[in-house]
Amino acid sequence: MDLQLKGKTVVITGGTRGIGAAMAELFAREGADVAICARDADRIASTVTKLETFGVKAFGAAVDVSDSAALQDFIHKAAETLDGIDMYVANASSMAQGNSEAHWRAGFESDVLGVVRAAEVLIPYLEAAVSRKGDASFLTISSMAATQVAAANAYSGMKAALTNLTKGLSREYASKKIRFNTISPGVIYDEDGSVGRLRTTNPDFYNALLEMNPLGRMGVPDEVAAMAAFLSSPLSTFTTGANIIIDGSMSTRVNF
Repeated sequence: MDLQLKGKTVVITGGTRGIGAAMAELFAREGADVAICARDADRIASTVTKLETFGVKAFGAAVDVSDSAALQDFIHKAAETLDGIDMYVANASSMAQGNSEAHWRAGFESDVLGVVRAAEVLIPYLEAAVSRKGDASFLTISSMAATQVAAANAYSGMKAALTNLTKGLSREYASKKIRFNTISPGVIYDEDGSVGRLRTTNPDFYNALLEMNPLGRMGVPDEVAAMAAFLSSPLSTFTTGANIIIDGSMSTRVNF
């Protein structure tokens, strides 16, 4: 399937590991120019080099998305380098797991305000994309944890807020043809990620997570990336305000 991404531009936060890296590579394979940010400058450099091997333009910068000025400066530089922004994927997260004030503040600054601040500076670029190419997309990466609550936890709370925020933005900007959607992954295995590390640091918990999934396995980053590329593409121009759950039916709620 041709996703019609060739010649388009995408900005991805948290683009050097796991789901973020898989998305960046898939967009590049599909012919989109890609800008990424993350906190690790060395990983940024190696990821940009890899993306360029697909014959596209790539740009990267070391950025903490909870730093408003740094995030907005990165977006402006990405737009300048790539000649505009057609698609944005808010993937970076503080991953703040806990119930202390510090956890809640970290989650709010990164997962929620990081999107609010990005939207503030992105809207003119996305409006220009609609004018030039007929479509613009803003995708947020939430989590099934937003609705699966075992205890008070900043990560779950902020992902719930993010999903709500994205739906609101979809309503606010629908008339401008700027689409806002959410993907809520379940347990996604990446050897270099938090779930991958559990396999050696806490094998009992890892196996318990594995057994909770009706499919008998965990997801992989490429499976989330495929949905991200489709939702961001011109093939999804009537899809906005959606929350797509990719969890192998691990969650028990019905997504009305």
